[in-house]
Amino acid sequence: MAAATELTDDISSHTDTVTEPIFTGVKFYILGSISSDIDELLRRHGASEESYLTFATHGICDDPNHEQLSELREVHDVPVVTSRWATLSARACRRLPLAAFRPDSDQLFSGVAAHLAGTTSTDRDKLWAMITYFGGSCVPPGSPGATHVVCGVKRGAEYQRCVALRGDGAVAMVTPDWVEDSVESGQKLPECDYDVDLLLDEVDMKAEQEAEVEIELEKIEKKLREEKVKEELETGLREEEERKIREEKEERERQRQIAVSEKDADDRRIAEALEAMKNKVVKKKKLNRSTAKSPKSAVDTACPSILPKSAPQPPAPPSPPVYLAHQPPVPPEGCLMACVFLLVDYPCLIEPSQLESWCRTVRAHCGETVSVYSARVTHVVCANQTSPVVRQALADGKRLVTAHWLNDCLSCRLMTPPSHALHFPPPFSPEHGPCRNHIIAICGFQGQDRERVKLMVMQVGALYTGYFSKQNTVLISLNKEGLKYSKAIEWRVPVVNLQWLCDLLHGRVEPLSQHSHQRYQTYTHPDPFLVDTRMMGAFMGPWTNPIRVSRSEYDRYCAAYDLRLFNNNGEESTRPPCKRLKSNNGGSARASPRSGVASDVRIVITGVDEATSGRVKHAISRLGFALAARAADATHLVADRVVRTVKFMTCISSCRFVVTPSWLEACEAAQSGRVPEERFLLRDPAAEAQYGCTVEEASGRASGKRLLDGMGFYVTAGVRPSAVYIRGIVEAAGGVMLDALPVAPRSATKRSIICAIISCDADYGKLLGESIRRGVGVYYPELIYTGVLTQMLHLEQFAFPNPFS
Repeated sequence: MAAATELTDDISSHTDTVTEPIFTGVKFYILGSISSDIDELLRRHGASEESYLTFATHGICDDPNHEQLSELREVHDVPVVTSRWATLSARACRRLPLAAFRPDSDQLFSGVAAHLAGTTSTDRDKLWAMITYFGGSCVPPGSPGATHVVCGVKRGAEYQRCVALRGDGAVAMVTPDWVEDSVESGQKLPECDYDVDLLLDEVDMKAEQEAEVEIELEKIEKKLREEKVKEELETGLREEEERKIREEKEERERQRQIAVSEKDADDRRIAEALEAMKNKVVKKKKLNRSTAKSPKSAVDTACPSILPKSAPQPPAPPSPPVYLAHQPPVPPEGCLMACVFLLVDYPCLIEPSQLESWCRTVRAHCGETVSVYSARVTHVVCANQTSPVVRQALADGKRLVTAHWLNDCLSCRLMTPPSHALHFPPPFSPEHGPCRNHIIAICGFQGQDRERVKLMVMQVGALYTGYFSKQNTVLISLNKEGLKYSKAIEWRVPVVNLQWLCDLLHGRVEPLSQHSHQRYQTYTHPDPFLVDTRMMGAFMGPWTNPIRVSRSEYDRYCAAYDLRLFNNNGEESTRPPCKRLKSNNGGSARASPRSGVASDVRIVITGVDEATSGRVKHAISRLGFALAARAADATHLVADRVVRTVKFMTCISSCRFVVTPSWLEACEAAQSGRVPEERFLLRDPAAEAQYGCTVEEASGRASGKRLLDGMGFYVTAGVRPSAVYIRGIVEAAGGVMLDALPVAPRSATKRSIICAIISCDADYGKLLGESIRRGVGVYYPELIYTGVLTQMLHLEQFAFPNPFS
């Protein structure tokens, strides 16, 4: 760490003590202008300057608003630091972390130039580190650019010097606590709450300490009194409880003795009666043998009232509740008929375009979505139970479900009661889940089941890992098989079944300490996601009453949704249902006042600041336009300048129009809702000159034959950005991505495709020898970036040299 006595980054004010080339391998690209001393320092210690962004490993920029910052980060994935990184790394004789030197203007201490005084050497070092790491700087005393004086004393010459530096109040004078508390809270706190004048002197501190001691003594005495009273109360309650237990035992013993005595008396009476009847029958037999009855029949006939009665039968177990959906059943095309859905939580979790897609799908299946809770709501679709609206709906007996339940119902086109773990909203949000301190891995689950378990793990607040190590705290396994299971047994990591996770998800906390319980060690359940609905009483109660659809309501839905599901004979019609909602006058019902002009407008936004982005999204919503889910699906690209982002380079090949945000403002002002785009096409002379392109001409070329038609590209592993991002750019321009390294200039399966390789210096020569020998072209990624911006391919300019030619 730099010494606290000289807090300046000026190279000329420090001795260069570096003896090793600490910047070896650094290829820096300068954005804007920096001091020639910095350039010389980097070169002197092993770095080299690059003229192309594609080859740079580091960007050096002191201007947080430089227009190429976003391109360097988004497209080339190159870290950008200020020149202070080079200066302080040279002073520390090693490369310092890059995160502390980001050229962003929104860091915690951006714009803070502090002078440190009145602290120990150790404290000064800590304060210097915190201020520097979070974007600020430390300056010597008397510097004209100082904004803060951090002073830890209230008396003496050091304090008087700080008061003189403060002057008329233009420089804030704060205590060291201001720096520490601001870092801890994540925001710059008001300086007035940490003014040095608020520090206590020795007399005040002593008085305050004495007052605190007295308060602590009073608290201790009060606590002792409360504990004594509590102990006496517990003793009295314990004695009273013991007395009641003794009395209950005595009463039970007395009742038992009475029952025994009564039973003995009954047995004696029965025995005497049977003996008397037996004697009477014997006498009667002697008198008339032909009509004599058997002793048993005589006994049964003569004294039926004194024979013991048969034991009462145990009551039959209650029949399980029956859960119902619709009454009568509805056709699959109208599986959500008469259902009114309120979406809670999800409007904040998903994009507006995706939310509108959900609502359209519900309406297409005869359901209805509302934005305000009322008595009409039949289903509340929520991510968890933390919202006050959800708690009110639960108290009102509404059906509470998740989007997973809705998706499963729509998949099978049948509304069924919730039965799987993900169908019930948990009582907590993921950030407050019971497993916040757990690291969980899973074993044995495949495909869709694996994705469901991963989602359940994240919903209980745990950290999910696709691998398994000793740092994992729990392994959730489908069965007692697999390498992860055997390693968990070897490392003594708890292994549980999915029921353990289901119980946690539904609000039970006992499973956290009961890993070895038999309930969580049974791995033979045919469907581990299935939930015992008897344990979900609050959620399943509303499902005992079906959603009733009268014949008139059924006919009304059929007319409104153009559904002709059954003919007059009660047979299912073969005509496919129409999913467009109809209005009363026979026209299509509109999602918004201007949806008629917005049906074919799908927009992508890039290259604008956060405030402009917010205004653009609001305008899109008000106009009834849509945000495109993928850049390749967009019809309009909205940007206020030319930037080499993935979205921009994808849309330049696929969008019909590249316009500025002013086009949306003009659409809002127009009565028709959409104005011609020609007057609002993007023009950026400076950037167009830099990249050698014209957006209008490039869009015109892209509207004809696509640039990369008939070409296939393979991207090697070392290229940055990776093939995942390049794929969208290539496919939007008509090209295809190859999954295997080509060994011939033309594809073996499709001879019409010309093969090319996009590579970098690290991969060239090591991986591509056979392909180069057979004449496959190898190019820098700049071939694609420059090509899509200009809509022209410069093969020779960006080709690697062929050593075999």
